[in-house]
Amino acid sequence: MDGDLNLVVYPRKRPINSISALSLWKGSNSFDLTLTDSDGNTKYIKPVQNNCIVYPSYELEISSTSYSIQSFAAIKYSRFYTKMSYIAGYTTIPKDIQLATTMIAADYFMRQANKEGLVAITQGRVMKRWAERRAGEKSPFVADAENILQRYKITSGWF
Repeated sequence: MDGDLNLVVYPRKRPINSISALSLWKGSNSFDLTLTDSDGNTKYIKPVQNNCIVYPSYELEISSTSYSIQSFAAIKYSRFYTKMSYIAGYTTIPKDIQLATTMIAADYFMRQANKEGLVAITQGRVMKRWAERRAGEKSPFVADAENILQRYKITSGWF
């Protein structure tokens, strides 16, 4: 619940593409939330980041044999669980992920070209120099790639 008593659901996988079902569970009782109105418009809101859905409190109306809920305020201090069927993930690879992958691959290939750990090599008039790194130090390519990928990291209590 947020401050306006809207139901906010943060699924494990992101970004959210589509939602096919959403229900509230308490014990053996479950309540299916209607996702669209009679015109086919969605009742829930997906923020720009597609990292959660917001089901507005004014859209809620549930009744069953054991519960009658008219707003999320009635269940705010109860322990309900949500169950959501949805599709998540990227339909195309974002450009910054492509760039980070290219940077990591470039670092890998550069290390393969210098297996002996040379600082420089000269062949005729051509000279090739490698930057020196201390043991365990990350290359600038890998450090930049990790910074780019940081925003895609999902932190949870599982890891």
